[in-house]
Amino acid sequence: MRAPCPKRAIQAALPTAWILALLVVAPSTGWAEAEDPGLAGAAHKAAYLRHIADLTTWPEGTFDHGEAPIVIGVLGEDSSGVADALERRIHGKGLSAQKRRVELRYLEPDDTLATQLEGCHLLFLPGAHGSQWPRLREELADRSIVTVSDVDGFSRADGMIEFVVDRAERNVSLHIDLVSVRRAGLRLSSRLLGLKRGVKIVRSPGEGGA
Repeated sequence: MRAPCPKRAIQAALPTAWILALLVVAPSTGWAEAEDPGLAGAAHKAAYLRHIADLTTWPEGTFDHGEAPIVIGVLGEDSSGVADALERRIHGKGLSAQKRRVELRYLEPDDTLATQLEGCHLLFLPGAHGSQWPRLREELADRSIVTVSDVDGFSRADGMIEFVVDRAERNVSLHIDLVSVRRAGLRLSSRLLGLKRGVKIVRSPGEGGA
């Protein structure tokens, strides 16, 4: 009889398992049909959003209670399909991270944006709304909200995590600005940062200009 695998070994294997799942999207993942490159890209990003939520540590007191949900905000109308992929999963099999329910909230870029951001833990800025980033950056200055976008150059403009798509390889990698992450009082797990494939750190604390 084979001895059960140590829990630590199982946990160590998890990052490799989910990064491979993201690099090769198959219909069985429940996120998208692989035959459609557009859907596959949206599915990659939606899956990454869930895993980012799972591997982020927020400041103590961020959640009101043990069952409080993790709220992912999406600014404006998302024509890329990422929000739709998340919503289908939430209303289908359900979605959770850190043993908390994941909720999706649509935000309007109007005068009530500051109020709408209350209670958000992760914010996705679709590429079509990249022009909103300067204003949004000001609104987020004193908030512990993970910012994620597929806007070109986002991670070099104080955005925390940028989705970079390799259309030839049909995969998505993460470009991460750790200075912005730490400034917001957030921590990303080494299980994410330590990945050799699919993650690039574009700025770290202590670097020149940081």
